[in-house]
Amino acid sequence: MTFFHLGVAGTTLATLLWGSHPWQDPPSGPPLTFRMEGTVAFRPEDTPKDEFVVFGAGHEVQSTLDIPSPPPGGRLLVVLDAIPILGDDGLPVDNWTRPARVVAQTPSGDLELIRAMTGYGAGGRFVQDITPLAPALGQRCKLKAALAGYPKVPTWSLRVQLVTEEKGAGHRNPKFCQPLWLKEVMRPSSSVSQTVTIPEGVRAPRIILRSTGHSAIGSAYHEFVSLTHVVRVDGQEVARFRPWREDGGTTRRLNPSAGRPDPSKPNLLASDLDRSGWVPGQKVEPRILPLPELTPGLHTVTLELLTAPPKMDRNQPIEGYWMQSAVVVADDEVLAPSPGTR
Repeated sequence: MTFFHLGVAGTTLATLLWGSHPWQDPPSGPPLTFRMEGTVAFRPEDTPKDEFVVFGAGHEVQSTLDIPSPPPGGRLLVVLDAIPILGDDGLPVDNWTRPARVVAQTPSGDLELIRAMTGYGAGGRFVQDITPLAPALGQRCKLKAALAGYPKVPTWSLRVQLVTEEKGAGHRNPKFCQPLWLKEVMRPSSSVSQTVTIPEGVRAPRIILRSTGHSAIGSAYHEFVSLTHVVRVDGQEVARFRPWREDGGTTRRLNPSAGRPDPSKPNLLASDLDRSGWVPGQKVEPRILPLPELTPGLHTVTLELLTAPPKMDRNQPIEGYWMQSAVVVADDEVLAPSPGTR
């Protein structure tokens, strides 16, 4: 069973992250932070036996929150705290790295606000700028915080907070936002398409995209073997890339239970390994693709993963999936006023 508690607290991002100072005046005006929190546990009876579900029932907490509006030139951020639940031995019940995300339910579809990977045996605080996504959120929106952990007991506490900042948006002035897709399972040689209608009076259309590869049963695919991703607009290729991260060796302090993946390499930890677009203990950095091809009017955006499925290894079955999300955003033709420059 999942539980959630909805609260409201007034604070700024600096106070939230670093704490307040006694010589500072308290913030004035209405509350700037909106928060939900709860505990997640896995209920295997809710997972279809013929399907690998990444975020099934029992994996999430949700609530409907007011959406704070940042001032002109300011930013809107989401803060996700993943806190491991400790057992009687004082150690985390679930010491594996797990995907966590916050998703908003909007009139035009589910919209991923942040994706992060917990460390081995450690949680973390993850912050994402979601200023461009504000037009889809409106003034009030249902948010779901999900984390896929598989022990049959409560495993993680989650806290989500929406925070405004007075500066930092630059000349962004969000006007348009439409989710394209949010798919938890995507196998090789697959594609996903969605239509989008770009309105008049916007500038700088772009796609914000996340793609991370994961192993379902411990094999190399697709956590450690990347695939070519091709993005097309109306059939025209506009981007080609392979999600990859190789900075895992810098995050050992975030992975206290990483262990040793290979006895013949005692100095190598599981968190050190290069992976398909993610690192244990860090958020997934979104890929931003500027697309002037998205002129006003109707367009079809397609993402295709190339390469045939790998052959089955006799000693190691090949199973894996890709977590995909994408959204189209654009700004108002009028640049936002920026404090200190106008």
